Amino acid sequence: MSSGHQVQQCLVRANAKYVDSAKKDVVGALSQFKDLAAGTDTFMFPDGKRRTAFRLKGTIPVYYKGACYNIPVTVFLWDTHPYYAPICYVNPTATMVIKESEHVNKEGKVFLPYLNEWRFPGYDLSGLLQISL
Repeated sequence: MSSGHQVQQCLVRANAKYVDSAKKDVVGALSQFKDLAAGTDTFMFPDGKRRTAFRLKGTIPVYYKGACYNIPVTVFLWDTHPYYAPICYVNPTATMVIKESEHVNKEGKVFLPYLNEWRFPGYDLSGLLQISL
């Protein structure tokens, strides 16, 4: 897990516009999802621009047919987080295969109503990560 200070450093590195609000959201999610870690990465956003982005990476528990699976995910935040929905991916391990569905495409990109309906306040990373992918 990442500390509040590490989260803030990563948000600043990613040129976050709303560092305090984003930090509160991220720290809240990290307190619930202990297997996620904060960092930065180069990412090509849907607007076609490649830039340093804040990311959460690790595993989240997903319950399916009575069993719990730890699914590897990466969540990228816009520099305007928490006002715009994050971009989420399932990152399969070498032994995993992504089963394409209405919520996950073959590249692992996640599509959920929660993301489409994202409004701040009221929607946050903890709520997003609690939804089974």
